[in-house]
Amino acid sequence: MVLNPHSTKPLYEQLADLLRAAIRASDPPPGERLLTEEELAAKHGVSRTTVRLALGRLKAEGLLESAPGRGTTVRSHPPMILRSTERFVTRGTGSRGPDYLGHGPVAAAQIRPPTEEVQDVLAVPAPDEIAQRLNLDEGTEVWTRRRITTVEGEPVMTCDSYYPANLVAGTAITQPGPMLAMDWSVLEGDLGKRVAYAVEDLHFRLATPEERERLRARPDAGIIHLLSTVYDADGQPFKVNDFRLLADRHRLSYRIEAALPGS
Repeated sequence: MVLNPHSTKPLYEQLADLLRAAIRASDPPPGERLLTEEELAAKHGVSRTTVRLALGRLKAEGLLESAPGRGTTVRSHPPMILRSTERFVTRGTGSRGPDYLGHGPVAAAQIRPPTEEVQDVLAVPAPDEIAQRLNLDEGTEVWTRRRITTVEGEPVMTCDSYYPANLVAGTAITQPGPMLAMDWSVLEGDLGKRVAYAVEDLHFRLATPEERERLRARPDAGIIHLLSTVYDADGQPFKVNDFRLLADRHRLSYRIEAALPGS
């Protein structure tokens, strides 16, 4: 592909297309360094500003990363695949549940398993957005478990889970400890709260300063804000998961079931 200065498409977008195609063809391969801005500008006959804009586009897509002393390199780990259908299976077994993020066979083969750390377990006044989803008055006490997921030492996602305080008071959910097995063992086993369905709301935006600090993200980082409200068979909400996912590290995958005739 040759850059066309007479095209209606900006030169930096043309250059980004060219570099993107090369990266996907493993030229250079993952982990390898790109040519410098000056070298790329000379090779393609464009300004360094054009090169900088093209590289910025590819960094925002999660294809490139930069580090002091290393220059710009091809990202060596693929995006995580968030599979909604894998987040509602084998609850209470300690293996998977509605908090589980499926990462897909391609990603799983190329990266070490994600590591989850519980950062805080505390009672707080329900934020307005959470109170609405739990059918509570704003400021009503809820318990929250705040945790962060890292891959190869890099934060990629946070998830804060919220529960009505009058539901989980005195249970293991209010104590520090591993999340999945304990969480659904208490909710389903001890409290009899069976999952009937969940409602998920997605919001795509730039990260706030607080999110950038928690995820150690760059200033222009994009966020997938996913709020998942879990309901029982009576249609009563009893848990909200508040996910903040780095957009350049995740891809969402949903299975939509068609309604059967007469259902």
